[in-house]
Amino acid sequence: MRRLIICWSVVMICLAQADVFMYLNTARIAYFNDRDYERARKACLEGLAQAPDNVELLSILGASEMGLGNWGAASQSFEKAFGADTAKTLDWITRRPEGVKYYFQAFYFHGRDLFERAEYEQALRYLGYDAVFGIDDINVRVLRGATLYRLGRFDEANEEYLQVLRIDPQNPDVSYLIAKSLFDNEDYAGCLPYLSTAITQYTTRYQRLGRVVFQNRGTIDSLLAQRIVVLWKKDDRDGLDRMLR
Repeated sequence: MRRLIICWSVVMICLAQADVFMYLNTARIAYFNDRDYERARKACLEGLAQAPDNVELLSILGASEMGLGNWGAASQSFEKAFGADTAKTLDWITRRPEGVKYYFQAFYFHGRDLFERAEYEQALRYLGYDAVFGIDDINVRVLRGATLYRLGRFDEANEEYLQVLRIDPQNPDVSYLIAKSLFDNEDYAGCLPYLSTAITQYTTRYQRLGRVVFQNRGTIDSLLAQRIVVLWKKDDRDGLDRMLR
């Protein structure tokens, strides 16, 4: 009787593994060959019902959710895959032709959505996966800086912004963000150099844009110039046409 129970258990395990492989194979074909993200997603969910820690199923599910534009579900699936086995998940990601930065988008866009919903701690959590992916990206640092700022963690926010300035020293938006953060932290003397830099860089940017817009015209007063630049940046062709006639 005992032997019969053991044999039956082995048979059931084998059948379960066969089912998981069937779902995995379906998911692979749907995702890699057909780009049928909904079918791949369905196969992954059915397979994960039997093998919840299967790294490949979790990874294909995350990638399929990305294809469907579901950033939250995608990042959560990848997060589960990392929790099951970080090395295997990174291996799966790095072997994909899309590249590491492509799959990190799930975490970045989910972090941005969380930021817009004022869920700042959660946003930081998902943005923090840049370290797991080995990514150092300006957009991630700016968003993390803004998130830290909203949490009142001004020094940490400024450290993110300063890292951006080291990569892109001519970025007036970041100089302004540092100045604002220092001002809100009551470091008035410290904010002035960054504010001055931002004003100088914004002026340079404005003048360059102005030269592009006004290259075929004579002298234009500053108020009109500002209005035209605003329309140009909005790509309001009808408004430009009416103003420049």
